[in-house]
Amino acid sequence: MNQMKWYNEPSTWNEQAEIISVNAGGKTDFWQKTHYHFMRDNGNFYYQ
Repeated sequence: MNQMKWYNEPSTWNEQAEIISVNAGGKTDFWQKTHYHFMRDNGNFYYQ
């Protein structure tokens, strides 16, 4: 897990014994092209 990176790191998260616990903030999500022209790209993503 040493090479993992955050895209939009959450304010609260924890990693123990290769188990990750995340508390996502309110109104965080990945939405694109809705009928209301609403776009949100602030969800939490942990990747390698």
